Amino acid sequence: MRYKLALPAIIFFHTACGGNTNPIANPDVIDRDTFITVFVDLRLAAVESEDFVITDSARDQILSSHGIDSESLVLFADVYGSDVEFMRDVWNDVERLFGERTTGDFER
Repeated sequence: MRYKLALPAIIFFHTACGGNTNPIANPDVIDRDTFITVFVDLRLAAVESEDFVITDSARDQILSSHGIDSESLVLFADVYGSDVEFMRDVWNDVERLFGERTTGDFER
């Protein structure tokens, strides 16, 4: 279980302590909308699981369906992590989209 929580923890720490890498110099960085969508999909998979933990295979399948790997998420956090306002807006959008996609589930 410790390893299943590692990716979100790594992303959080990279976001909180990220460097000043210029995204223009990193054409391999995924776009903001992809990051948000993937992160929401990962959260939904965890919430929908019986023990609220996403399996490695489910995580890999979600990442693959978006054409990325876990390093893509970490690179995004590295590049944008030091921009507090940008990342605040990203996490707000993650929460908003997560809420939109789960609202129907909780109102049954």
